[in-house]
Amino acid sequence: MLLDHLLSHLPGAQYDPVRFRNAGRRVIRGVTTDSRSSAPGMLFVSLPERQRENPFQACAAHDRGCAAVVRDEATPAPRGASCVEVDDACSALGWIAAALHDHPSRRLDVFGVAGEAGPRARLAGVLAELLGAAGGSCARFSPGECASGDRVHPWEVAGMDASHVQLELARHAQTGGTACVLELGHDALAESSTRGVEFRRRVEAGDVLPEALVPTRLSPRGSFCSWHREGREYRVATPLAGRLQLAALGRALEMAADAGISMARLLATVPTLRVATGWLEPVHAGQAFGLFVDAACDARSMESTLACARELTQGRLFVVTGPRPDTAGAEMLELAHVCGVLADAVVVTTDDLAPAEFALRAPEFAVAAGGPRAMAVVEADRHQALRRVCGAARAGDVVIVAGKAANPTQRMGDVLIPWDDRAHLGSVLGRMGYVGGDF
Repeated sequence: MLLDHLLSHLPGAQYDPVRFRNAGRRVIRGVTTDSRSSAPGMLFVSLPERQRENPFQACAAHDRGCAAVVRDEATPAPRGASCVEVDDACSALGWIAAALHDHPSRRLDVFGVAGEAGPRARLAGVLAELLGAAGGSCARFSPGECASGDRVHPWEVAGMDASHVQLELARHAQTGGTACVLELGHDALAESSTRGVEFRRRVEAGDVLPEALVPTRLSPRGSFCSWHREGREYRVATPLAGRLQLAALGRALEMAADAGISMARLLATVPTLRVATGWLEPVHAGQAFGLFVDAACDARSMESTLACARELTQGRLFVVTGPRPDTAGAEMLELAHVCGVLADAVVVTTDDLAPAEFALRAPEFAVAAGGPRAMAVVEADRHQALRRVCGAARAGDVVIVAGKAANPTQRMGDVLIPWDDRAHLGSVLGRMGYVGGDF
């Protein structure tokens, strides 16, 4: 794309027309915010945060031969460089990247999902599957990974900028993609990373059940609901368990229907939906009690999870959790108190704490988690803790294994080893004689 054509897509850009008389005919091959990546044919955008780290980055980019420098008033103009002045360099980067990739968000149905981690992940996961039900392909950009078709790769949100997002959107559109779900939030894609993205709709995720979706039966194995749409009632069954998952389902059904997916496709997809990884994620091997892996690791998320799980149990509610190395004393005691109030039994086990530190903090956690209703026991070995809680559970009980659903490692002594609660639960259930299927 020629530089002068590219600048026509940049609102409010100011530059010297005399200097750009020849520079405007330069072919732009890409855009970068890293002066080390600058080269002939590249457009350099000086971001404020990087300008504070290196005041001479624009000069370095010019010395490396970049075609032009896009800057705001905080960036000194390199001598002899073709400079474009903008009010907001972050916004400029988004619009430039979108133009270079031929505005991929105009060829896709792009939905933004904001909010706290739990509700956001649940809604984004359900919505991505429903949008894929239209017969196309839906990508999902989450804080930890980019999933597009059969291609899934991790990315680091801290190093993301708008050019990365536009590149992934363009790749998805070029491979036949039809839709994309972007998770937005303070710990996910920042606002600056989505500049230039034209959203079909942006929503705030929450745990409030929509009025249009009415649960008729809740159980650890799934839910039966009535969905009301345009004056009609549809009865649906889904493997999603609990009100937290159903709140995401109700919102996602509304958004997918508004996007034009037929009612027949939606109703056929709901019974096959998968639960978002780590958020009240079921582990089934034929056992008579409900067993879930959950990412809850603080008092607020644990309270939501246990309140939801309480509605699924006809017997006792067990929770496996423990103090974490990144949790202050007051936060640890608040988490323990929530467990003690809402659960019938708490198994306190290690969650990446070194053995010596766990020995100091676990008794205090257990005392705070115990009470007139809940019984708290300490088991330092996490695998043994899973064996104990599964051995104690009976038909109608529900077990929540919390904290490590999204953490693939566990500290053993002074080293970190690979860890997956799901795999360890599968091993425990297998030794108990549960090898899958329904009995």
